[in-house]
Amino acid sequence: MSNKKGGRFGRGTKGDRSGKDSVLHPGEATREAGESTGKPAGDEVAQLKDFVLYSRENPGPASEADGPVTTSQVASDETAKPQAKPKATARPKAQTKPKPGGTRRTSLLAKTGRSLWTATRMMVVLTVILGIAYPMVVTGLGQVLFGWQANGSQVTDRSGEVVGSRLIGQSFTDEYGNPLPQYFQPRPSAAGDGYDPRVSSGSNQGPENPELISAIEEKRAAIAAFNGVDPSAVPPDALTASGSGLDPDISPAYAEIQISRVARERDLGEETVRDLVAQHTHGADLGYIGQPGVNVLELNLALDEVPR
Repeated sequence: MSNKKGGRFGRGTKGDRSGKDSVLHPGEATREAGESTGKPAGDEVAQLKDFVLYSRENPGPASEADGPVTTSQVASDETAKPQAKPKATARPKAQTKPKPGGTRRTSLLAKTGRSLWTATRMMVVLTVILGIAYPMVVTGLGQVLFGWQANGSQVTDRSGEVVGSRLIGQSFTDEYGNPLPQYFQPRPSAAGDGYDPRVSSGSNQGPENPELISAIEEKRAAIAAFNGVDPSAVPPDALTASGSGLDPDISPAYAEIQISRVARERDLGEETVRDLVAQHTHGADLGYIGQPGVNVLELNLALDEVPR
């Protein structure tokens, strides 16, 4: 028997060179597989296994009586076999979506909580910095560097008692409101009953106000008579109140017309009093801001320290 391979499941018979489909019977496949060596070859074993599987799946004639099985029939049967359907891939389970309303409320509450916590921390930090630390630092620096000014520029007498402030004027009158002749008098004040820091203000009267004009003429005559000078020598600051009503200074011109009266009342020489006025006269702030002035409170305290 020739070793030339034939169809899929068998070999050609002796002398079969035509290439036509060979006829293969189950008995012949078994006999031919064991020829020569008595053991089936590797390819022949594989063909035998394919034939057995095919016979089980396609029952047909098992012998020559039932008719031969050709390789073309086997091939056509293989083609006609229904193809196995591919396994369907499992679809991912749909995730359950939370209810929109609940999620929105939860998110809003979370954002509100974070905002409140941030605001609370910021309030605490700024309170400590701006409400405690900063005032303490500024107060400490003020006390160390500018202690007298920071405490109100207080003025004391010979006994060390505080009698006023260098920044706020005050009246020198008797219990009836009459000016004391032994003291220099300040300019008029429209702040309350006079130099009241709680109601600091001016007269709020314009230059053409009849009441203001009348009051100025009355004051001019009274001041001229009180100091024994001509009414034309009375300076403007002796007749009008300051805008705050708290001005502690008077002009050197107003102090000048009061020197003779104060010297006479205290039995002092006019030159002595004039020297004291010069000592308590300050120039313009920074050399050009404002006008020279005389601090009335400090000048009167200096007069009290002069022995008679």
